[in-house]
Amino acid sequence: MNQFPQRPDQHVLDSKASKYLKAKLPDEWISDPISSDYGIDYSVNIVNKGNVLGPNFSIQLKGKQDISGKVKATTQLKKSTLNYWNNRFEPILVVIYCDTDK
Repeated sequence: MNQFPQRPDQHVLDSKASKYLKAKLPDEWISDPISSDYGIDYSVNIVNKGNVLGPNFSIQLKGKQDISGKVKATTQLKKSTLNYWNNRFEPILVVIYCDTDK
């Protein structure tokens, strides 16, 4: 029997989360994925009526399979990630995508 590389479930979940997030951001806005992941997944620039205004923020996206039965959505962040965020000028938005609830 031939063996092939396996795509982990978390990679599929991360793809779903990214597609969902991109669909929720205004089409006018500029959202660029960050290729080196040090705690930021997207850089977002706000555009209004065609004007790239300058305000921006970053997004850390976390994909979770199921958090529907929980009172709070939580995720773990490394201390080094928090230190990195504290040295940045723009706000960081943490988005938790729940695959069960979409």
